[in-house]
Amino acid sequence: PLDSIARLSAALGDCALVGAGTVLTPEAVDGVAAAGGRLVVMPHADTAVIRAAKGAGLFAVPGFATPTEAFAALAAGADALKLFPAEAAPPAVLKAMLAVLPAGVATMTPSHTSSAMASGRRPWPTTGRPARAASVSDRLSTNPATLLLPCAGRQRHSARRSTPCAEA
Repeated sequence: PLDSIARLSAALGDCALVGAGTVLTPEAVDGVAAAGGRLVVMPHADTAVIRAAKGAGLFAVPGFATPTEAFAALAAGADALKLFPAEAAPPAVLKAMLAVLPAGVATMTPSHTSSAMASGRRPWPTTGRPARAASVSDRLSTNPATLLLPCAGRQRHSARRSTPCAEA
């Protein structure tokens, strides 16, 4: 996966946030950063991992299952949140949590991931604060998957000109 992150980062530049999912330790954050990744997605709200990601200049998207975890993750610098495991919390639970979380916090739910789409299941309803993601993974690997977040509507900047990034 780190080789994939390096290749995708080099190829896509600022047009996508390339990184890793299932990032469990600060050491794993270091590997993602060294490979050129700019994003880590976690199944938990470990504040040490969030701080490591922010210290490396990466976007951090920790998993949360309770408002306490969500607030702790945000206080540690999380850029967005991932409801995990989403199957354990119906949409009404997330709706109630979003009512107390700061306005504008992006959340990822199964409807925003490629695995939910590829599974053929009906996607989890959108909550109104989406973060879009697609993943590329080696199903034989136990290492983190490579993740891409398209920069929808953002501009790619170079020394010569500014051009829109291609929509994913």
